[in-house]
Parts: sequence; structure tokens; C-alpha cells
Amino acid sequence: MVNFGCVILLLLPSTLFLPTGAALEVTAPDQLTFEIGEKATLPCTFKVSSPFDMKYLAVFWLLQKEDILRYDNKGYRKPTDPRLLLKKEYVERGDISLHIDKVTVMDGGTYTCRVIYSPNHVTKDIKISVYALPTISSLEMLDQDDGSKRVVCGVTGFYPPNVTVTLLSDGKVMSFSELTQQQTNSDGTYNVTRATTLNPEEKPRRLECRVQHESLLQPLQKELNLQYEDTGDNNTVIIALIAAAVILIICVIIAVWLYLKKKGLSLNEIQGPKRWMAGETLTLYCTTSDWDPNTKVKWTILDKDGYIAKISEDPSQDKEEEQPLMARAYQMKNEKKDKKGKKGVCDLASSLTFIPTLSHLNSTVTCEVKRGKNTELKTFKPEKLYDFPWSPQLEDIDIVKPSGSRTVKLTCKIHSFFPDLPTLKWIEKKTDGQEVDVTNNNKYTISNTTSKADDHTLSCNASLSFEKSHDSEDKVEYICRVEHPCLKSPIQSRTGLLQLEDLHSFVVQNIQGPQSWVVGEKVTLYCAASYCNKDVSVLWILKEGDGTPQEVSELPPEKHGTIPSEYAAVRDKTEKSDIEDLHNITSSLSFMPSITKHRNLTLSCKLSSGGKTKEQSFHLKHLYAKPQFLEPAEFTICSPGEVQLGINLRSFYPETIDITWSCNKGKSQDTKIPEYTVNYDKTYNSKSEQRFPEDLFKDPGFRVCVSWKHESMDKQESREFSVKDFPWPPQIEDIDVVKSPSSSTVKLTCKIHSFFPDLLTVKWIEKKTDGQEVDVTNNNKYVISNTSSKADGKHTLSCNASLSFEKSHDSEDKVEYVCRVEHPCLKSPIQSRTGLLQLEGLHSFIVHNIQGPQTWVVGEKVTLYCAASNCKKDVSVLWILKEGDGTPQEVSELPPEKHETIPPAEYTAVRDKTEKSDIEELLNITSSLSFVPSITKHRNLTLSCKLSSEGKTKEKSFQLKHLHAKPQFLEPAEFTICSPGEVQLGINLRKFYPETIDITWSCNKGKSPDTKIPEYTVNYDKTCNTKSEQRFPADLFKDLDFRVNVSWKHESMDKQESREFSVKGRTDFFI
Repeated sequence: MVNFGCVILLLLPSTLFLPTGAALEVTAPDQLTFEIGEKATLPCTFKVSSPFDMKYLAVFWLLQKEDILRYDNKGYRKPTDPRLLLKKEYVERGDISLHIDKVTVMDGGTYTCRVIYSPNHVTKDIKISVYALPTISSLEMLDQDDGSKRVVCGVTGFYPPNVTVTLLSDGKVMSFSELTQQQTNSDGTYNVTRATTLNPEEKPRRLECRVQHESLLQPLQKELNLQYEDTGDNNTVIIALIAAAVILIICVIIAVWLYLKKKGLSLNEIQGPKRWMAGETLTLYCTTSDWDPNTKVKWTILDKDGYIAKISEDPSQDKEEEQPLMARAYQMKNEKKDKKGKKGVCDLASSLTFIPTLSHLNSTVTCEVKRGKNTELKTFKPEKLYDFPWSPQLEDIDIVKPSGSRTVKLTCKIHSFFPDLPTLKWIEKKTDGQEVDVTNNNKYTISNTTSKADDHTLSCNASLSFEKSHDSEDKVEYICRVEHPCLKSPIQSRTGLLQLEDLHSFVVQNIQGPQSWVVGEKVTLYCAASYCNKDVSVLWILKEGDGTPQEVSELPPEKHGTIPSEYAAVRDKTEKSDIEDLHNITSSLSFMPSITKHRNLTLSCKLSSGGKTKEQSFHLKHLYAKPQFLEPAEFTICSPGEVQLGINLRSFYPETIDITWSCNKGKSQDTKIPEYTVNYDKTYNSKSEQRFPEDLFKDPGFRVCVSWKHESMDKQESREFSVKDFPWPPQIEDIDVVKSPSSSTVKLTCKIHSFFPDLLTVKWIEKKTDGQEVDVTNNNKYVISNTSSKADGKHTLSCNASLSFEKSHDSEDKVEYVCRVEHPCLKSPIQSRTGLLQLEGLHSFIVHNIQGPQTWVVGEKVTLYCAASNCKKDVSVLWILKEGDGTPQEVSELPPEKHETIPPAEYTAVRDKTEKSDIEELLNITSSLSFVPSITKHRNLTLSCKLSSEGKTKEKSFQLKHLHAKPQFLEPAEFTICSPGEVQLGINLRKFYPETIDITWSCNKGKSPDTKIPEYTVNYDKTCNTKSEQRFPADLFKDLDFRVNVSWKHESMDKQESREFSVKGRTDFFI
């Protein structure tokens, strides 16, 4: 996939001179359809508001998010497929259309036209569908050995694969025909055969094969007329009958022709799906023959509320008759097919495309065709509008008869339904089974109250009240019956046979407790009940977010002090009520909330007393996890001239969080939208970054503040940063002392590196043997020079600080020199010392920086080199490593005679080169260290090379930038059939380092899913494993062309790798 961020950075230097207001506008269609084999053009054009300059432009074409073609100010990049073309000569006109030569099945999918006119960029997606028209290649009747006949119809070259093939005998559909398994052609199109067997006594006169396919306006058909040999003696009679039949057929044809001429048109029944799915596009077809320019077609939709939408070719009618049924959402299309031998006359297929919504419940569709004074109508009514998932749920009926009152109140709660179309009935059921609808009975008072839940579904409390007047009512059962469009059949709740004389006011109160829960903070809920029997039992019921049910009973009193870790229910209070022998009780449930378990929690408390059960539900309003600030903050030196500050906030819920950056000097920056990732426990992480000009940080008083506020927090929190917080303090090396043999000049050089910003203070100190220190920075005897440069890659700075002087007397041998460095990132100065100088014996013994790869990959051999100049012959080399577990290793060079027989040791050091230097009797040498890296030993490695020559020792350190282990794909992939109607695909990637890896799932048809955040495990060798799983609807795999692709990219890899899966070749997809 193209890294567009990098492209924008490449164009940035040019954008410094862009005129302001260079707005970019890109135009492209949403979707197109092409026939396989034809040349296709995907239109995409752009405009800019300022004069066009090619150096600011970059154009990308992508298919399914993968780069297929690129054109920018560096020229035209060769496309991934030679059939693809972008016409370079049209680019400056704003035409960047993609041309495809000979469209194939694989060209279907979502294309992306992305235009960058720096610094603006716009993306347009175009959905491409491809098709191939079916052909009836054969229709024949074959003799079989048993005297029967085999009727075979072959259909070839169609795409997509969904096709309907029907065999007819003398106009009637032939039963028990077989459709063979589809065969795939080399071009991706399909063939299929439908066949059936005729008994010897069956002798049809006409066989017909009819094909319906989404690429056809009307069904395709082919006929086979049959003749049979005469086996009798009455030839004359048969000839006479045939002649009479011919005359009759001619008369019928003439009559039909006269009828059609008078009537003027013939309208077929409306074709289309009988079952409509809410939210899924559907198309209805209305066809008529003998159409001429005077024929008019109009579609009408009458919805359940009486609103009418009329859609026609007449623009004035469209505008005038639009009604609240979203008429603009209807697309009408008329397609004409010329009739052979009839000039100016053709067949017409009119289609109406729309997306069914709630308004289309019980609607009626009419197609009206009018020519002159003749009008014909056809109507269409769907069986049902499917498939809202919000069918009503019923709870048990509550029965309340207060003490001292004869009023009985029954209450039934209906919830979780949508839309507001429930039909409620109260039924009185006698002991003999007779049911009476009491909805309109004056003896009863009925009331319904509806409210909206947090998830926007509806709930309703349906109540039935009546006065108890005689004992016969004790033998009555009451039923609350509910109907709803989302239900296939009514649902109901029953009271059972009422024993009204024994009823008491057993009342369960609403559950009390906090409406907002915070992860990590204990929650306690309370449920109180009045007028209970002494033996009342309490059961808390929880259905957690993952669907796991939990039933929690109260702990006995003796175990209240030993509350288990997950859920604990206890009886907090039991006291006598104001009714004799009855009690009031309170039960509590305590637990620690979590996002995975409780974000979709269903919780209730069920109490049973005197053989009756009542239940109260608790609805959680808010579930929170407070954001945690991950120390330390991140600092990055960017190019050109900027410093990026970043913070990581982790493990918060819900997702939305406000992050603001500000500073105390200069203009505060516009805060960028933060990026989010999801953790395994469903909490979120966010990373926020902001850039500031690096020059601002040269002012020690400059401060940057970042603050964040989340709905889980009472008040916002913040962090403040200055240059003192930067992680780039200077590092100092040993002082190199050089005195040329032919000169009395002594030069001391101290390398200072890895610091930022450029606020370094360097002092040279002369230290006498009596301890006196003298700052020689401004002493004329000394020449001081500092050369600053920017280090490669890291953007930090380095500096060579030099002190030169002429040796004029021996007293200088008793002087030590100190290079002292100060910087805002240092808490206290750092320094390097020469030791007491012995200038008479000095030579130019110099050790160079260690050379070698900055990135190591586990399993791939690494060799590092350390070179030194002007060494004595007896120079010795020692490589020193302190491994990640703290184990020190000292590796000496192998003697020359063992170079050819290097043992299989972990580390091998050899002398690669020894040659004379330009100073007499001195040598230049190079030593190397070879080994195979591992994560456990080398992820926190400290490595240096120490050289000793003539009593002096110098050491150089090596800083490793990256340590990688490449991910290994574990064969085979995993396939699981899930419920309901899904297939889960999974892959395992193992042994990679560091942890972060990008995994993306996609498919070539339908909507690609959002890839879940993978979970990681750590191996004994500190490498990581991950398992990524993704579910897809099982129906998609019934299309043999359906493909699923999973790709992964890790920083150890040069390019991403991928695997593709389909149902082909897998016997474990479907049973």
C-alpha cells in the first residue's frame, strides 16, 4: 500500500512557495458497470483554484486499497498490470482517468482515485461491477437405452454466477429437473447445465429453455419444436386434423393481432423479490411489448400511512408529486429493445430501484402504462418487510392487590422493540379453556405507557385493572398477548390461575445503585422488597457483554466476611413489615466492573415469596474506564526545523477524549485529531502528537502544555514540558591527544554527540598538579575551535571541540586538561579528562568509530569493524559486550593461525587488517567481531571495543538502533464454522520482534470488515506471537469467486506479505 504521508513530505519543499487558497476539487462517479472483454474508462478529473504547476501533483490509483498505478512530478510509474493506462498527455488538463483494456472478472471491486496537490489531498472511491451475458449454447433431446428421452439445456459464459435456468414442456415448467454444478471457464465466467428425463409416453410438441440473469433486461429463451413419426393407418384423418389446426392457428394469430392493434400494448406482471430486506437495495421490473414513443410509464408506491410517491419520466410530475416517502431515493430506468421487422416499435423494460425502509411496511407498488386512451395497471405487494432485529421481549406479569382494597392491577412490561407498532391484547381465560378479549370490556381499565431506552429501542408498561367482586374470579387466568411486524407469531405472558383471596402486596422496589460505573472502583447495588414471607429467596441474574449468564445467590450470614472476588450477594437487612407475618428485606450485590463483561450488561434481581416470583431490572447509564498517562512522553526531532511532542493515553472507555496542546509563547497550534486503538479488554488507547518550531525551545522559559478531558474524569489533567525534558543530553568521548613527531603542536580533540537542541556550552580547563583549575577558553596561548554538525538519521547534533597549543617547556607534562560540557538537558555538567600529559612520548594513536549494520535481524550474521591508526606493533584489541540479562562478555582476537578454523563460538573476533601507517614504526589496524544476534541477549546490549597500545587505552562504543525478528506464518490457517451463519478465518504469526505488527483483512466482494486489534503472547526468547481472527457471512463463500485476503507488515520486513483464501480446495468450510 502506498505511504501517502511520505509522498506529502516529498512534496513539502515545493509547497513553501504555493499561492494561498490553492483549493483542490476531484470529481468521479460512485459506481460503474462493465461487460467482460470491453474497454473500460474510470473517469476521474481534478481542478485547482490557482494556476496549475505539475511539481505539486501526485496521482494514485488503488484497487482494494492496494497500489496499482502512480503518476507524480518524478514521472509515470509502471502500473502493476500492463492493461492499465493513464494518459499522461491529458493530466495537465485535469483528466487522470484510468483506462482498462479488456475487462476481466478480477477487475471488479472498489477503486480509489487519490489526488495530492500539495498540501491538499482528496480521495474518491468508485465501485466497479463486471458482468458477462449468458448464452444458451444448446437445447437438445437425447435418446436413452431404456426408451426415455433426456432433455438438456446448456448455458455458458455468464457472470456473476447467480443464474436461474428453467425447462418448459408445451409452456409448462418441467418438474424434477436437475441443475449441474457450475463450471468455471478460464476467463472467470461460468457454465451450467439443466437436464430432465421424459418417459417414453411423454411426447411434447415444444420444449423451451428460459434463462434469467441480472445482466438481462428480459429472460433469454430458446425453443425446440418436435415432430414424431406416425405409427397408425389413419394418415388421411391426421392430415385433415393438421390442416384444420393450421387454419385455426392462423385465425387465432389474426384475432390476437387485431386485439393487440385495438388495445395497443401488453403489460406483464411486475417482477421482483417478494421478501424485502430493510436497508438492502432492490429492483422491481415492469415489461411491455409493442412500445412506441407515445407510451408513458409511471410507478406509484402507496405506503401504510396513505402517503403516495409517484415516479415517472415526466420531470414536472416528479417535482409536483414528491411526497414524504423519500421519492428522491427512487431511481427509475427505461430500457428499450428494437423488435425485428417492426420499424419504430420495440419492447420496453422499466425498472424501479430503491432501498426499503420502515415506511414500506404493508406498501403497494403499481406500474401504470399508458398509450393514447389505453391504460393498463399491474400491482405488486411484498410478503413482508424484513428484517429489523428489534422484536419485543415480554416479562412476567406483576400482580398487585393492596391490603384493604378490592382493586387488582396486572402489569406486563414489553421492551426492546422497534418500531412503535405493537398490538396489545388482554385475554381472560376460563378454566374450561374459553378465551375472551377484554380489551374493550368496561369492567376493566387498560393503560399503556411507552418510553425510549438508551439504545433507542422502545419499552411499554401495559396495565389491566379491575375490582374483585366475587369468588369466581379466582378461577380465571389472564394473558397479555403482543403482536409486532418483527414477530413471526404473537408472544404472550400469563398469570396462571389467580388466587385473589390470598394475594398480598408483595412489592419489589427498583434496584438502587450508581448509574455510572468506573473500572477498578467497587460497585454495590441494592434491591428492596416489602411484604415478603420469611422464606423469601433472592437471585441476582447477570448476562455479561459476551453473552455469559451468571446467577448469584445470597451468601449465608456466616460467610459475609469471606466475600469471593467476582460477585458477592448478601442480605443486608430483614425487618418486620406493617402486615403480620410479613417482612421487608434488602439484598445487595457487589463486584468490580470491567468493560468486556459489563458494557452490554443485562442485570436483574429475582425474588420468590409464597410461590410467586417477581423480578426488577437495572439499566446502566454509563460505564467508564479512566485514561492512564503512559510515562514518559515522546519527543521526536523532525525535519525541517521542528520538534514533535507526543503523549500516550491508555485503557480508557468510551472512545471519545478531548486533547488540547498549547504553549506560553508564540501561536498555539491547532490540535490534531487523535488516533485510537482498541485493547483486548475493549478499552481504548490514544496517541496525540503536536509539532513546534525547534527555535522556540532555545528559550529556556518556553513551555508546552498538553491537557486532556474524558467523561470519566471530574476535571481535566495536564502535563507541561520544556527543553529540560528533552531526552537528548550530550554524550562525551575520551579526549584524543595528538602531537605530530615533526612539530611541537599538541592538539586535544573531544567529541560530543547525540545532543539537541544546539545549546551546548564547552569549557577547556587546565588543571595543575596542586588541583588548581584554570579556564583557558579565553587564553591567547590556546587555539580553540568547535565544529557542529547534524548526526545521520537521528537529527541529533555532534560537535568536535579542539584545543591546540605549542609545547615550549617541560612543565606542561605536569598538566591535565579537562573538557567540561553544559546543556539544558543535563542536571549537572559532564566532562572528559586527559590525565597528566606525557607530551614527549605522545604519538597519534587514534581509534575510529565502530562500523557495521545499525539494524540486526535474528538468525542473520552480523559483523562489526573497529579501526585504529598510528598504533604500536603490540596493540591489543578487546571487544566488550554487556548482554540484555546483564551478563558481561570479553572477546579477544583469535591468533592468525586460527582464522581458518573459527570455532562455533557465540562471538568471534579476528584481526582483519594490519598495515604500516604514514608515521614510522606505527601501524593501522582493523579488528572485526562476528556473531548471530538474538533477542534475549541483544535487545538491551551495551557494546564497545577497547584498544591498548604502549600503556594507553582507548575505547569506542556502538549504539544499536534496531533489533528485529521476522514474523513466521504458521501453516495451516484456521477455519471455524460459527453461529449464526458466519465463517471465522484465523492466522498465527510467530517469533517476531518487536511486538507491533499491522494485520489487515479484506475481501473482493461486499464490505471489507474492520480488522480487530490482534492479541500478543511472549515466548521464552522474548519474541512475540499473535493470532488474528475475522468473521465473514457464510453466504459469501457460496460464490466460488469470493476471496479473502489477509496481509501483514512488520518493521523487520521490506514489504508486506499476504495469504488468500477461498472455498475452493477446502473441505472443512461447509458440511
